[in-house]
Amino acid sequence: MLVEFLPSVLDEIKQDQSYYIHNETLFNMYEGELLPYVEKSLEQQLSRQSFETIKYRLAPINLLKKIIDKLSAIYQQPVIRRVDDFGTDTDSELLSWYEEKYKINEKLNGANEFFNLFKNTLIQPYLSSDQQPRLRSIPSHKFRVFSWASIEPTKPTCIVVFAGKFQDKPYYHAYSDEEILIVDENGKPINELMVRKEMDGTNPIKRLPFVYVNRSQNLLVPKCDVDLLRMTILASILMSDLNYVSMFSAFSVMYGINVKDKGLTYAPNAFWNFAQIDPDAKPELGTLKNQGDIQAMIEMIKFEIHTWLSTRGMKASSVTGDDQSVSGIAKMIDNLDITDERRRQVDTFTNAEEELWDLTFNYLHPYWSKKPGFENKALFSPRANVEVIFSEVSPIYSRAETIERIKMEMDAGLLSQETAMKQANPTWTDDQIAEELERINGERTITVEQPMIEDEESA
Repeated sequence: MLVEFLPSVLDEIKQDQSYYIHNETLFNMYEGELLPYVEKSLEQQLSRQSFETIKYRLAPINLLKKIIDKLSAIYQQPVIRRVDDFGTDTDSELLSWYEEKYKINEKLNGANEFFNLFKNTLIQPYLSSDQQPRLRSIPSHKFRVFSWASIEPTKPTCIVVFAGKFQDKPYYHAYSDEEILIVDENGKPINELMVRKEMDGTNPIKRLPFVYVNRSQNLLVPKCDVDLLRMTILASILMSDLNYVSMFSAFSVMYGINVKDKGLTYAPNAFWNFAQIDPDAKPELGTLKNQGDIQAMIEMIKFEIHTWLSTRGMKASSVTGDDQSVSGIAKMIDNLDITDERRRQVDTFTNAEEELWDLTFNYLHPYWSKKPGFENKALFSPRANVEVIFSEVSPIYSRAETIERIKMEMDAGLLSQETAMKQANPTWTDDQIAEELERINGERTITVEQPMIEDEESA
């Protein structure tokens, strides 16, 4: 019975708090709460005086959000779902109904984001209070999967979801194929809550009501993505350092030697007064200007982020040309080639969707359809399956890379002028391309007559 295993399961959760703290931190940063973590990191690194100065110039530029959004693109294009040849018209109608009720692309896009953020996620179909099918993704700091299977140890046999607090103490929902329990932090069932939710402890569908999506092929629970967290904070710190240096580069420090500073107006905010050992020396005023190499710091930031992205399997184009500012980092992320990574994610989520539709049509829907108030009583054919087809996306090239590639193919005689023009300007119509080619060819055929120069002897 599940209740026999839960004390050891919950004890394991308590001992692994660093995993949940790490993933909750990533979740908070992804939701926009980056600044407190940057402040905490800098406060531990700097003197009190330096921290008090820099904290007003912190740059909470959140690269995490931009990188995860870039990676999580498989549901940004149309996804085709259809019933195979064993299905009926009723099956197709039922599939369309669930696509609408689940808001399938929106919700699975969220699951895709969590998958790239935490390396796993838990997809849960459920009924809303008004008996409507809904879908949600649970972030990694809110659940834990366990397995007692010897043949497939990476397949969950028990899932624990952190439900909140009851009487100021944490409680959990625990699931297995046979049971669903609400338990306290010691694994003891909370009968009051189970009665309130009309639960008798049994699992009515006889399988786990979730789809677990996991990046790791070797571990049931993937290791924490430490470098994603560290680099998110570090990128913001490095850009805050840039602000700190630029402040002192812009504002020189005035100094005086053997000067009575009473009544002086500081410009702009600092004056250093040095005592003169020689009492006969004349007073002296001057300025000290920071000579920090801001451009070198920018190059270092770009180099570190470029190298890091490359180690994660994302082909990052170097920032070259006239774009030597920090904004070039955003452009670099925009131009990431994630073709290989996207292919892996498509395979993963194709399998996840197949499992989701099997769970929905063969387990959840037959159970839900018997509930009073559930509007769709049609049943899915037992032999039918749902096929999922993701859109193909070509690799992303910068404009310069595109032109260089086209030029090489033209020089090799592999492209016609018209085809090259279409590849260089994919949004143009055929008429626009024809007009542009006509203009180009017209300019190439213009001949310029040289003025006649009379022979000096004939003049």
